[in-house]
Amino acid sequence: MPTHRQLDPEVRTVCFPDDGQAVRGVNFKSVDHRYAIGDTEFFDLINWVPLRENLKQVPGNVAPLATLASAALRTWIAVLGPVTPVSYMFAWCVNGHLYQVNLQSGVITDVNGATVINPTDLATWNLTNIIINSTAGINKIFTWDGATLTTVFSGQPCQSLCVFSGRLWMSNQFTITFTAGGTFNSLGGDSGSFTVTDDDCPAPITALYPFGGNLYIWGYSWVQSLGGLFDSGSPAVLQFQKNTITKEAGTVTKVSIREYGYSLYYASLYGVWVLLGAQVSLVSYAAGGYFASIPNAGLSGGGTTLSSAYGQIYGIPIMMWQLNFTTDNTSRLVCMTLEDPQNPVWFTLNLGSVAFQLVTNGINQITGQQQVWGADGVSVFQLFLGTGTVTSTFKTKLWSMGDRLRQKTIGRIGHEFVTHGAITVTMTGRDANLNSYSPPLQSTNPGSSGYYLIDADMPITSNMVGVDTVVTGAGATLLSTSVEYIEQPADWGK
Repeated sequence: MPTHRQLDPEVRTVCFPDDGQAVRGVNFKSVDHRYAIGDTEFFDLINWVPLRENLKQVPGNVAPLATLASAALRTWIAVLGPVTPVSYMFAWCVNGHLYQVNLQSGVITDVNGATVINPTDLATWNLTNIIINSTAGINKIFTWDGATLTTVFSGQPCQSLCVFSGRLWMSNQFTITFTAGGTFNSLGGDSGSFTVTDDDCPAPITALYPFGGNLYIWGYSWVQSLGGLFDSGSPAVLQFQKNTITKEAGTVTKVSIREYGYSLYYASLYGVWVLLGAQVSLVSYAAGGYFASIPNAGLSGGGTTLSSAYGQIYGIPIMMWQLNFTTDNTSRLVCMTLEDPQNPVWFTLNLGSVAFQLVTNGINQITGQQQVWGADGVSVFQLFLGTGTVTSTFKTKLWSMGDRLRQKTIGRIGHEFVTHGAITVTMTGRDANLNSYSPPLQSTNPGSSGYYLIDADMPITSNMVGVDTVVTGAGATLLSTSVEYIEQPADWGK
């Protein structure tokens, strides 16, 4: 509990956070959870990055690198070029075309032209070929070398694919087919197939993902690992070991899977999980309220893709997943910091008019820079590079000041900011019943860089009080929030 500062016999002031106290991120499990979270946690946090001691506005947007001919439905980032590698975004669009976007120059190339495809996954082979599946009755595997699209297999249904241990692996419902060793285009030699028939792993297979020397196989509610590959016999037959890791926590989409260190992070309809070795744990408990509507709405037409990305903001490693937050119908990137993976801090991003529904990440092959890319309809942006203004929102806990039952008459609520230019601040008070109060008087908005205390009269009498604050600015830092109040005599139940 922060320290109470006694200004006179009646008036008290309390600061959140107090000196030396850490700022936490979002703790949002349900709409009622605002009463119970920690004093320095937030009920909602939009476009603020928790930096332990304070909050800082996320960097703004930049101009689009490229504009697609049609809105993107799915995106991937892959690298081509064995001599001079280049990162490309591949965007499957509403008009039935797969576009290749050079992420250095912005040049767009139509991959399939008049060829009918419907890709749900792609993989890279030795930096020379992009291997592309095609579903919905087409049932072909294609390869793209940067200039020509070629059919590899016909009559090969496939929902997910990957390159693992020098082979192409393709899944269809509960069957996995793999090519001969050292090839992506041969079903002879020691190629083969197998079916996942375990009782605890019902069809379909939703993702194939190589990581840490193993191939991970996902279903809706389960994960298996496959490894220990070797050939035996004559003719050679590929042998391997396969084990079920979990039968409770799978994924609905491969684009939700990201790796960090020795761990795999991925999203289900119910939250974000981490897979470390053979252990699976839910890590999004503090952000569970954002996922609450997904199980009913699903991914079809609900604005949620669960597309994911890894990147850095202000030098802090961040993992993020896209979803549609139905409470206010906004596209959010639900983010976790990875400074301390055992204790992640959560926040969300909603970058104004740029409603990213697809995010992914890659590496600048010239500078080595980690990059996060988003597709907002037809526009392709790199995130977190802008210097323009951003609108950021935080909603605090409903504070009791250490006594839930006594009424408090609020005098003022104030925020300490360090700014890097003009900002505008709009404060709305909340009482225990979430009634809103607009301040009759508020400090003048800062017009330049510096330290500022922005305070407002807040005529609230309640046993609990909170504040919703909207800040428009560039790179502003919130240091603390202070509440000045007078505690009333106990009058229970009235």
